Amino acid sequence: MSDKLEFYFSFRSPYSWLALYRLNLLKDELAVEIQMIPVFPAKDKDDVMLSNREKVKYIAKDIVRITTAYGLDIKWPDPFDTDWLIAHTAYIYAEEQGKGLPFSLALYNARFLQAKDIADEDILRGLATANGLDAEALIDALGIRKYKKKLLQGMSAAKHAGVFGVPFFVYKDSTYWGNDRLEWLIREINRGSGAEIPDLSIDPFKRPY
Repeated sequence: MSDKLEFYFSFRSPYSWLALYRLNLLKDELAVEIQMIPVFPAKDKDDVMLSNREKVKYIAKDIVRITTAYGLDIKWPDPFDTDWLIAHTAYIYAEEQGKGLPFSLALYNARFLQAKDIADEDILRGLATANGLDAEALIDALGIRKYKKKLLQGMSAAKHAGVFGVPFFVYKDSTYWGNDRLEWLIREINRGSGAEIPDLSIDPFKRPY
């Protein structure tokens, strides 16, 4: 039985998008079962990040730097925020239908490559259909209590796991925060599966895994 990797993410976070983009490329090579758990900020919670203009400017430049290197042409949504309850509840429905990963990638691409509002029902219908989901069933699911309950259970699990930002990974007793820690997570997964890992004490510039 494969070890479990918990991946806490948010459709609000461009770093979560980049981490999932890369994780998806390697998922078949990793000896883990990936459990994706969405989290998102409450409507009435102050956004400390966006209140710091210098940090906002840095993140915007940093994301462009990384996406350019990945060959991705980011388009920032305007406004940046939307109804996150809708977007993340839609994911919960898709995950139940066995389409969580492709649907989440489609949501991220719509948001950061096409600057679309991923809480808009027409956008969601189109993404659902393109990913083999019943579009009207997905829209109906947005108002069904069990999907919202499962979303809130994930939020509670994130708090219990000590999640303080996304993307956030939990593997065995280790935690990793950020797209730039994905290599170190993969190193630990490979170590756990018995794969040979680079000796960074000899060359600290080697790829960690």
